[in-house]
Amino acid sequence: MRFSIHILDGSNGGHAGDVPVDVHSVDADGKRVLRTQCVTDAGGRAAAQIPRTEGIDVVIASGARFQTADAPVSVEAVTLRIAVRDGAEGVHLPTVIAPNSSSLCWLKSGT
Repeated sequence: MRFSIHILDGSNGGHAGDVPVDVHSVDADGKRVLRTQCVTDAGGRAAAQIPRTEGIDVVIASGARFQTADAPVSVEAVTLRIAVRDGAEGVHLPTVIAPNSSSLCWLKSGT
């Protein structure tokens, strides 16, 4: 199954390059298995082939990108749990990250 992600930086409107992303498969009991680790390119994109699974957890390690000395609390990572239905050819996650928020823009299922 193809996994891909495109991350935008909501603080400046640009692409979020050099962001680590871990992809875990999740079974019916909630057990996670790490399937791949990747880092977004300069255009904020990353892709990988992963085994077909019922669900995936995508962990976007956004903390280093927005780390500042004056912020006593910050978001270190954003985790998205995605159900994968029969017939899905893959998963593409257009995502926006910012220092204090994140957003997923689901354009089309089964892509």
